[in-house]
Amino acid sequence: MPEAEEAEEQPDFIHLDLGPIEHVDHFPSNLQATTTLSLTFCDWVTTTLLLEISTHMKNLLDLDLSGCTNIRGEFSLNSIAQLDNLRTLNINYMHPSISGWFLQSLTSLTEIHLRGNTFIQDEEIGSMLGNCTQLEIIDVEACNRIGHPLLVCASYMVRNQTREKPVSLYVGTMTAKSYIKILENSLLRSLEKWGKTIPDVIFQHDNDPKHKANCTKQWLATQGFQVLDWPPQSPDLNPIEHLWGLLKRSVANFEPGSRSSLQLWADVVLAWQNIQREQCRNLVDSMPRRIKAVIKAKGGYTKY
Repeated sequence: MPEAEEAEEQPDFIHLDLGPIEHVDHFPSNLQATTTLSLTFCDWVTTTLLLEISTHMKNLLDLDLSGCTNIRGEFSLNSIAQLDNLRTLNINYMHPSISGWFLQSLTSLTEIHLRGNTFIQDEEIGSMLGNCTQLEIIDVEACNRIGHPLLVCASYMVRNQTREKPVSLYVGTMTAKSYIKILENSLLRSLEKWGKTIPDVIFQHDNDPKHKANCTKQWLATQGFQVLDWPPQSPDLNPIEHLWGLLKRSVANFEPGSRSSLQLWADVVLAWQNIQREQCRNLVDSMPRRIKAVIKAKGGYTKY
């Protein structure tokens, strides 16, 4: 008799990435043993398909849904919580209609990447830090609604040792687009807080590439901001540079040794909170002296 053929080995990895992919509405049962699934930037991936995945692919350890913008709706990602073995989740650049509150239920995760998501907020990541005790990496680069409240929350957890495992928090480098989002969310809100309108102010920033980017210039012009011309290499005319120096020295005076990124954020938050209003006022009051010194030096070096 002929030897029996070996049973087909179950795949432990399937990658369905960019390209002309035939539409499917469910996964075959023989993929139930899959442990790694990548469906990046597939416009045919919907909430219904994600529910199929979460129901039938219980062995998944790594899932990447980045750029699947046809997954839409406040509760559309909730089914991921059914994947009890999931360790790594990538949901970068998703549709803005998604809510991030489901994140706190992903208690098996050790790593999550959330880049470029406008729906992610401080409170949602803070809840993750509290509930997901195995979590070691949180990547929120270019998540424009992440800010000071999360740093305060992270600082509290580090100082009070409420987490057994350290966690690294990645906020990434700022791009021109993320800078514009900050201007939209913070600059306009600050004007409203102080009872000012755009014609009341002159906006100042330096010559950083994201400040000089065409999209940034266009946004400021469209809003109607008058932007102050700024000479290159002129930190002596910008008192905030001295404030950053004060902050760096304060952080350097904390307990020496290696720091996780979250510990570093905690130290920065504490140092920032310890800066006195009088120190800021003294820097502002120094501006006339700075300008005189620059004029006297004909644009050259000054003590500032």
